[in-house]
Amino acid sequence: MSGAPAAIEECRDGDGSPALAELVGRARPLVIRGLCRDWPMVAWARQSDDAFARELARRDNGGEVDALLLPPGEGGVIGYNAAFDGFN
Repeated sequence: MSGAPAAIEECRDGDGSPALAELVGRARPLVIRGLCRDWPMVAWARQSDDAFARELARRDNGGEVDALLLPPGEGGVIGYNAAFDGFN
């Protein structure tokens, strides 16, 4: 593989986002800029890190959350270990 990767197709939310039917079965990525701009959590994050954290904490219902922790050497890739008897 050589050269720069191909650009990912983009559209802006104001350009008329594609209908769901147009996205289903699509065999290539599409970036839809601005799609989530009006979501409350996005607005709080744009306001400040503190505003985002405060509003997120207000919505904490105390339930348990599963999390995966990987060592930096895994490069963020989750998969089987070398023996294929567990996960990295």
